[in-house]
Amino acid sequence: PRPDPIPTIHHRTIRRHCHHHHSDAFRLESYALKDHLERHGWVALSPDAIPHQALGLFGPMKRYFKQAAAEKSQHKVDIDVEGGGKPEEGYLSADDCGPEQFIVRLKNPNHGRAGQPELVSKAEIASAELSAMVRTLLGALGWAVNPSENSMLSGDIMDHRPLLEGTTGASVLRLTNYATQEQDQLTLPEHVDRGLVTIVLANRPGLELFDQLSEQWVPAPTDGQGAPLPVMLVGHTLQFATANMLKACRHRVRPDGAHVQSASGSSASASSSSCSSSSSSSSEDGGGGGGGDGGDRQRLSVSFHVRARLDATIDQARVPPALRRVVVARSRTVQEEMDQFARLNGSV
Repeated sequence: PRPDPIPTIHHRTIRRHCHHHHSDAFRLESYALKDHLERHGWVALSPDAIPHQALGLFGPMKRYFKQAAAEKSQHKVDIDVEGGGKPEEGYLSADDCGPEQFIVRLKNPNHGRAGQPELVSKAEIASAELSAMVRTLLGALGWAVNPSENSMLSGDIMDHRPLLEGTTGASVLRLTNYATQEQDQLTLPEHVDRGLVTIVLANRPGLELFDQLSEQWVPAPTDGQGAPLPVMLVGHTLQFATANMLKACRHRVRPDGAHVQSASGSSASASSSSCSSSSSSSSEDGGGGGGGDGGDRQRLSVSFHVRARLDATIDQARVPPALRRVVVARSRTVQEEMDQFARLNGSV
């Protein structure tokens, strides 16, 4: 059983009224965003919320991932398998760490792109548009948590706009092509993401969410034609920033049509991986969608991992006492909280 009705947020309503916090439309949608995330740990986004640049990535992704291995290996990055570290840019083959991916980050200045595939330039534009969309949503969420601190979850801790000279953005865009798995295996094990939120788009079903209200694993929602709806998942950093009012969303990816309900919330057997970060509970792939047989069955996922700047400070005292779910409100830099997260989970 999935939540009924499916928690859905209309980003356009928030964006249209984001400078008029006293309007009924902004208040209703902002409180709905907070309430849905507090109850479920995730929300569906109306499809018209997603920038067309992001939706347009699936075509270039199909073309890129169908290339010969030798072509893709030109963009490959080294990976520290023994240390469990994941690279933050470039191509990862399925042999490296589970599903093959291409990871993109924004830079300023954005130079040295000679020889990069068309996928990179399109992904950079999509990243910028998705970042603007999420900034609006987190601004509304911050207002709903504390109207006098409406930038506490967005401008105060997200990447500077524009990026400062010589810096790289904290957020990453992961473009993933999932490998075919047996029906009784997970394509991606259960995990939470370490950032603020993750936006997931997929061309086929497969993403499963642990719904915190029903305490059930549920397949991510689809539209009337069975196409996956965009979803936004709470990450660990947002859980800390809201003093545990919001809880990070546990999620996993299964082969298309292989959903198995588990009232206990325990994960089915996970596919093996040579990367410790892919098999730990702190894996950051966060996908929704997977690899198919190379035709229309090819399963692709666009996941935008919105992360706070490591030098930003998060003060839980900005959350009203009535909403806090912690005994003592703490103040830490994002770097300090990520170090703590890594110690507890074994990987970042």
